[in-house]
Amino acid sequence: MVHIWIGHKQPPTEWMETWVEKHPDWTYRVLTDEEYKDTDWVLKEHMTGYYKKQKYHGVADMIRYETLIKEGGFLPPADSVCLHPIDELLTEPSRFCYTVYENEILRPNFISPIQASNPDNEFVKTVVEQVYKKDPALMCKSGPFIETGNKFLGMLTKAQDLKKLGVKIWPSHYLIPQHFKAAHRYNGPDTVYAEQMWGSTRGLYKEA
Repeated sequence: MVHIWIGHKQPPTEWMETWVEKHPDWTYRVLTDEEYKDTDWVLKEHMTGYYKKQKYHGVADMIRYETLIKEGGFLPPADSVCLHPIDELLTEPSRFCYTVYENEILRPNFISPIQASNPDNEFVKTVVEQVYKKDPALMCKSGPFIETGNKFLGMLTKAQDLKKLGVKIWPSHYLIPQHFKAAHRYNGPDTVYAEQMWGSTRGLYKEA
């Protein structure tokens, strides 16, 4: 399990530690600015543009995809709190990757950046290839939501056979039981595995 924390704000360690507590047998590390700067990323030029503009969540998206290709595993968002172990969700064949809908009603077809996969996952490689084709300068004029994140991934999977793609998308309430635009939290019968805190959206991070 890997958390990514890039930028000048303090990491939300109290949230991040909940994932370690709920998965004590998993190996764990935090990928930081040091690795971002010292690694020869395929998308390094694209990352650099976002980093200079302090669009750190876009940098984290791209690091996420390349890390999954290189080593696989599970990369939960740093701004989420784990409520229940997620082992029982990893049920698909090994060639699959996993993510979650942002919200099926408020943001239909938008999906969160890929959270888990096997190494060399074919769909995640497609994601990196598609980002690589983008002009880094033009990307910087747009936001990560459109270029590397939820809307971008939604467009890649829209109207496609997810099973054939090897993509498993969990219902939003598994990991995002309350959208930041929603008045109410999910209260149905399914297990809620995590709580999304919306750290960047709500400006919850403190200066280092």
